[in-house]
Amino acid sequence: MSISWKSLLTKIPAKVKFGKSTYEVLWVDAFPNEKTLGETRFDVKQIVLKKDDSAKETIHTYLHECIHALEFEYDAGLTESQVVALEKGIKDILKKGNIFND
Repeated sequence: MSISWKSLLTKIPAKVKFGKSTYEVLWVDAFPNEKTLGETRFDVKQIVLKKDDSAKETIHTYLHECIHALEFEYDAGLTESQVVALEKGIKDILKKGNIFND
């Protein structure tokens, strides 16, 4: 039950919808803070990802930012540590044959 990170990377869309809001997915070469890998811009409905990270890191960052967007749109009140925990847990959902039969 492995995950094809490179395959998932090619499937990141230009837009993603959460509730009634559509978030544009954008790519940047770098962020001002070199440690930042991605960010969710709630005011302009954007998920921004850093180019040239590994496929696995990029997918984790994308999922993390999607969770932030979901949290915002549904007013879930999650803490950053809860978002990180959910991000880590989503890989179990992505594993082929894990929560759905092949």
